[in-house]
This record gives sequence, structure tokens and C-alpha cells, in this order.
Amino acid sequence: MKAIPAHTYLTARQWGAGRLSLAAISDHMWQGELLLCEALGITRAEFLMNPQKEITPAQGEHYAELIRALAEGMPLQYLCGRTEFYGRKFIVTPAVLIPRADTETLIEVALAKIDALSPHRAGGIFVLDLCTGSGCVGLTLAAERPLGRYTLTDISSSALGVAEKNAKLLGLNSRVEFLLGDLFAPVHGRRFDLIVSNPPYIPTAEIRQLDRFVQREPHLALDGGSDGLDFYRAIIASAARYLTPRGYLALEIGSTQGESVAAIFVAHGFSGVTLTRDLAGRDRVCAGEK
Repeated sequence: MKAIPAHTYLTARQWGAGRLSLAAISDHMWQGELLLCEALGITRAEFLMNPQKEITPAQGEHYAELIRALAEGMPLQYLCGRTEFYGRKFIVTPAVLIPRADTETLIEVALAKIDALSPHRAGGIFVLDLCTGSGCVGLTLAAERPLGRYTLTDISSSALGVAEKNAKLLGLNSRVEFLLGDLFAPVHGRRFDLIVSNPPYIPTAEIRQLDRFVQREPHLALDGGSDGLDFYRAIIASAARYLTPRGYLALEIGSTQGESVAAIFVAHGFSGVTLTRDLAGRDRVCAGEK
């Protein structure tokens, strides 16, 4: 897509929205405006205050490239390099899964358990976040409950790098450690009061049927094996060796996986197994005590 002709802020937005509409992008006017502000390096308030200001050729070229990428299926969050989760800004790149509002249910479950455990843990709460990706789960918990100690792991060095940047952005470096490796491998011999994870849980065969934007996210963070349950089996089977007495495991799940994941918890001796629904009324978190 070539640079757009001479435009003001307002007409450039209309131009971009038109191209996005042709590409069947929902909310094309809003997304076109967001990308224009990104290309211009301005806030929405600045856009609204200066609708007749002209854009430069370089700005027009940058805007055209962003519009082209979105029209071809690149997620808006990757193009802007950030997204919001639980009221905070997080850096995102194609190396990490884009944080979603559904995952805030896992945050609520984990915060409640931290609050319940804290009076009985004089040395502070120790929390492990497996498959951390952008770090949105572990870092949000660290920001919300600053007296704990938090360990975030991921098998992807690129993803872990993004999480480290987010920790710096949020001022959490002193209370968070990052370890590279597969699931529990980096924390061998250690124990935690709370283990949380939003693991890959999409069945392999279903990935190719996902929305074109979701398909641009890292398959490593999506692919849960033939039935979507591989990571649940692995995490739940090993978790007891890494939990303190009466420690707690909380996992995000797919909306149809509640009964299957709960059965795995029970089979491995967890008690008080619960399913928590998200705001849409769908099973979203399975948790239990060991």
C-alpha cells in the first residue's frame, strides 16, 4: 500500500477507515483512528483538538503501512506495541499472547487466595506464574499484592524478554524474578504457596480454524495438544512437588474444559476443586488445594 495523498488528521482517518471497511475489519473507524494516532505519535485528545492539521508525507506512509498490516490480519495490539490489562499498560509483541479480559478472572481468583493465605505466611507469599508470556498475570499480582515474592517462567526467551520489559515499566523488578525453561524445570526443589498459569489450551486441529488475528499470535502459546489438555495434565501432575502444605493451584481454562480439567485435579489428589466463571458466564478458572 503506497503512502496516502495529502490529508488532514480528519480526512486521513476517513481514508484509513475506508480501507479497513473494505477488509471487513470491525470498528473500522475506531481502529483507523487508533492507528492514525499511533502513526502521528499523538493522543486522541490531540487528534480531536486539531482535526484540520495536515500530516506529513512520512506520517502518511507510516499510517498506510499500519492500515495495510491490520487489513492483512496483524492484531492492533501488536501494531501499537501495547495493550491494557487489569487497568495497566503492557508491552506486547508477536512473541507473546495478547492479554485478554477473560484472564482477569484468574487474577481475581489468585488475589482472593493470596489474601486468604497471607495471615498464615509470616515470611510472605511465594507465587509462581508458569507460561508467563507477557507477564500480565504474575506482574499484575505483584502490583496488586506487593508483599509477595513472584517467580515468572517461560520456555520462550523472547517472551520472557517482553515480561522483563513490562516489569521494568511497572517498577516491579525488585520483587519479581524471571527464569527460562519448560514449566517447573527452572524451579526444581523450590516450593510456592500459589501457582498460577494461563497455559496453551487450544486443541491442535482447531488452531487453523481460529480468527485470522488470533492465528498471528504465537502458536507455542496456543497449542494445547490433540485435545487441548496436555499442559493441564503436565502441570497438575507435578504441582504437588512444588506447593507448600495447603498450597493452591489456579489455572485458566477454555470455556468447555471445566469438567475435564476438574477431573484431572481430583485424580491427582487436590481438594476443594472449584470452577469460576468469567463475566460472560463461561467456565474460565479451575483451582484446587493440595
